[in-house]
Amino acid sequence: MTSSRTVVQMLNDRAIKDPYLRELLTKVQKRYGDRLLGREPADFTDKELTDALRFSDILSRSETAEGRNIALKIVSALYDEFSEDGRYRLFSKNVLVKLGLFPSLAYVEQNGNDSEDAEFKADETIKRQFQRTSDGKHVLTDSQYDVLNRLEDSNHYSFSAGTSFGKSFLFTEYVDRVIRSTNASQNFAFLVPTRALITQVVNDLSDKIDAINKDHKHAQYRIVMNPEIPALFRGGKFIFVFTPERLISYFSTQNPPIDTMIVDEAQKTISDDDRSPLFYHAITLSKQKSVKIFFASPYVPNPEIFLKLIGNSTQEVSRVQDLSVTQNVFFLDLVGHSARQYFDFAGEEGDRYSESDYFENDVATIITTLSGGTQSLAYCNSIQATIDAARREADELPLLVSASLTSLAASIRETIHEKYDLAKFVEKGVAIHFGALPQALRNRIEESFKAGDIRYLFTTSTLLEGVNLPAKNLFVLSNKIGLHNLDKLSFRNLIGRAGRLAKELSGNVFVIRQDSKWDTETFDSLFTEEVPALETEIISGKGKFYTNVGNVLLDKGPTRQNDPAWKKRQLSNYASIFAYQEKAQVGSLLRTALVEKGKDARQVLQQVRKITVPETILMTSISIKPKYQEAILKNDDRFELPETYDYDACLSILHELSRLYNWGEEEDGRYLGREGNLSYYAVLMAEWVNSRPLNVIIKNTLAYCATNEHQIRIDHKTFVTFDNSPEHINQVINDLMKELETIIRFTVKTYINNYLQLTNQMHSNWSNYLNYGTVDQFIIELQKLGFERHEAIELSSKARDAFEININEEIIDIDTSRLRQVELSTDTRRSVDKLLRGISISA
Repeated sequence: MTSSRTVVQMLNDRAIKDPYLRELLTKVQKRYGDRLLGREPADFTDKELTDALRFSDILSRSETAEGRNIALKIVSALYDEFSEDGRYRLFSKNVLVKLGLFPSLAYVEQNGNDSEDAEFKADETIKRQFQRTSDGKHVLTDSQYDVLNRLEDSNHYSFSAGTSFGKSFLFTEYVDRVIRSTNASQNFAFLVPTRALITQVVNDLSDKIDAINKDHKHAQYRIVMNPEIPALFRGGKFIFVFTPERLISYFSTQNPPIDTMIVDEAQKTISDDDRSPLFYHAITLSKQKSVKIFFASPYVPNPEIFLKLIGNSTQEVSRVQDLSVTQNVFFLDLVGHSARQYFDFAGEEGDRYSESDYFENDVATIITTLSGGTQSLAYCNSIQATIDAARREADELPLLVSASLTSLAASIRETIHEKYDLAKFVEKGVAIHFGALPQALRNRIEESFKAGDIRYLFTTSTLLEGVNLPAKNLFVLSNKIGLHNLDKLSFRNLIGRAGRLAKELSGNVFVIRQDSKWDTETFDSLFTEEVPALETEIISGKGKFYTNVGNVLLDKGPTRQNDPAWKKRQLSNYASIFAYQEKAQVGSLLRTALVEKGKDARQVLQQVRKITVPETILMTSISIKPKYQEAILKNDDRFELPETYDYDACLSILHELSRLYNWGEEEDGRYLGREGNLSYYAVLMAEWVNSRPLNVIIKNTLAYCATNEHQIRIDHKTFVTFDNSPEHINQVINDLMKELETIIRFTVKTYINNYLQLTNQMHSNWSNYLNYGTVDQFIIELQKLGFERHEAIELSSKARDAFEININEEIIDIDTSRLRQVELSTDTRRSVDKLLRGISISA
């Protein structure tokens, strides 16, 4: 007798090959697009509706991801028009239960549902029982449940899944389960690409950790974001949320071991930029310390590459191809005056798209019209492009009567500058989002967007770095990411932000061509072709990679003279990593392959063995060539860092570092490489380390620019004299915020820390001063507890007496009664409450 499973799969096989299915798929998608673009849709008969729903019912039971995804595509494309139809309500619930999409099921059920089918009731009951989260509040999707089981059963694991899969939610559930099953005995780490993502991960974890701490009062977990564990937290258990730089720094001193590390956005470990070596270094250090490592990435067809990178078995991998939310993709060609809608699952013989005339050429009007009252994201490539697009959108819109937006605008004028354009934008429901915005401001913008107050959010590639801000609509206004063209992986990751799980079944993607730089054929390939397998030169050795890494150590020029500056820095960083690994005798793919594949491997090894810089210093300074470190170590004429912190002291430090580390060459193409910019950076340094609030730093920097006829860069290439116009004021403000993060807090800090280590001046605290933006140790200690810089400054001025300090100037106790009585700003009060919820202290 043929089993029921075989019968079901036979029906699936027949259905998925049926030309009538492809016809219906095209029709339901085109009908959706026509209605969205304001066109008269083609006829759709009752029979066709019923047949389409029956196909979705059959395919929801498919053993293939394609079949299940087609089922979801059908019900999502029909939802807006037929959500009140009895047949649709019956079939859609049954399909979503079969797919295990319980968040989407809740969305459909809010409009009522008529399903009483006993089979599906039983299926729903079973899945709700077995796939519920440990707190019983949520139900995992089928795909999430499968991945979670793999995580729990593996010592290392790598998987890829779509952007809307819910990786953050899954990882917090994994941590929760492991803590509970091991009686709170393990420490965890999350490795994220940028500081912008740290706060999101912390927020995702906070509620879980609060619940865990109530259940395990003897082993309190703390979420720690800085490499130095504060004295108040010592003795407990930890969940660290680190960038690669912070993880490397954490490993450089004696700290509690990390048992398990989760690498989110794992594709960043091998991306084409000068940060990927930091990722590689961080994960190889973790492997060296026997940390269990799990990798997660979006849409990568070969997730095993990350395991291979660190020498782990490549068997523990999976690629999740099931969709949680579908996308409806449109290409609006403002040059060719046409609109093209792309069809999912068209098949080899089917039409991949439909095309029609399109004459609208005002991007702001397009965004407003096609958003249709729902929220929208707009991707732009640069900060300036983001601001310009947001300004055009705001100019189209009326002022909104909103107490929350009025409050946000007032806060921006107070904490940034009265002429900062973002304040005017938010009063109209428009905002911008990029990594250099102050964290507190980013938090408020994200909260306002999630609350629905911000309707239009214009953003840079922070979207591609994992910031969780999905919306119904996504407008892609650039074909670039940084200096590179959008590749297939980045594009799929980007458009996956359209559509919010549990809030809708699908999202809309509008790619807008505004000039001739992005042709239709290029876009066709991005959308219709498969994402290619990832490659990395560390594994392949292509482009004479290992020869060029060796050339850096031999002080030779690269074999590829036309390499861009970022590529030269990338090769240099890998060379420094090799030098560290060889000195420390660390087993790695990089170290083994250079010896095997490098042209002058013997000479490279001889050169590295001459290096006398201690391996502990090399480990934390991979962005600095060993030859400069060696020269400084052997030089008896050492520059003593000053114990004053004014402009002159900062300028003297910058000039000395520029000379010792050859910034004119090594920082070529970046602002530190221009000698004339050092006085400007001395202003920023002095203001920053002297605990000036951001608005004061901005005010004083603008005054410096006006007085000194400072040259500012417009459009990343043209230098003009600052003229105090609103345009120039906003340019300086945006540059300043970015430079505080990337130049002062990272690049200069890295050089200073290296110099202090090499010259045995670790009694100097200049590195921390730059990192935390203060010379006040109390403010530093508050930031180690998790407070933002501006919050720590406020607490220092209003509530210093609520904290007990030991002889080492560390915070060791808190007077909670006193701290609760202090009048604080909303942000600071919220952070205080978070801290107090998780600390066992005396009153």
